[in-house]
Amino acid sequence: QGMLTKAWEEFHSARTWKLIEPDEVLFTVMIKACAKNSEAERALNIWDDMKMCGLYPTDITYGELIHAMSTSPDLAHKAFDFYRHMQAEDLPISE
Repeated sequence: QGMLTKAWEEFHSARTWKLIEPDEVLFTVMIKACAKNSEAERALNIWDDMKMCGLYPTDITYGELIHAMSTSPDLAHKAFDFYRHMQAEDLPISE
């Protein structure tokens, strides 16, 4: 838990004070952190933030979003939405 807190602090510090815009990879890493910590709502917020920055999710991003949604009974249905997004964008679906 301590390393996760440190990761969030660094993520926010980079964006706020260092004026560094994260790329798709960094956003995906933070979504993965949400999935590992069962924070589906936070993952959705990061995904929205990513889109507002004009970035597009990769197949790996979608995979992590699906994983994050599966950790929440209230948001699990969104996993299927993300799966459909992947299909519509013709992204590879790995197992």
